Amino acid sequence: NDADIDQKVNYKSTITVGVGATNYVMHDTMEAGLTFNNDVVVKYLNGDEEVTVAATNYTVVPNPSHEKADGTTETHTFDVKFEDAFIADLEKNGITSFTVYYSATLNENANIVTDGNDNTVYLSYGEDSTWETAEHKTTTYTWKIDVLKYTMDGTSKVSLAGAVFQLLDPN
Repeated sequence: NDADIDQKVNYKSTITVGVGATNYVMHDTMEAGLTFNNDVVVKYLNGDEEVTVAATNYTVVPNPSHEKADGTTETHTFDVKFEDAFIADLEKNGITSFTVYYSATLNENANIVTDGNDNTVYLSYGEDSTWETAEHKTTTYTWKIDVLKYTMDGTSKVSLAGAVFQLLDPN
């Protein structure tokens, strides 16, 4: 995807409910060019009805450290820790997945053009959260526009020293 500086980028992560699984924690790491908006919402489908999960069923933890299964420690932008009773209720009611919605804003530290700005997410679960899913990554790109303001001197273009050019959105 791509975005402009100061533009909101929306994310969603769908988590599968495993039989008897416990200690679900979603770990999200954003590069410096993305600022987490602290706006987590969790939903699931019950038949055709979309149900918003009460925030009492999960906790958003900013900047946590997490020891991975391989023994390394890493710091995330945020974690979402889900209550075991919530996961058990989903399983009991035949709900096989739920989705976490959140956003970030592309900021002034964004990588422009080349590498993009990565957001990486994975889930840990099980006793002491020792099991982990594969990491999933999405990259948001932003682009640079070079502008040359000039005047014509006969048939030659002459650059305007100190000229300012501003791009504005329709609002």
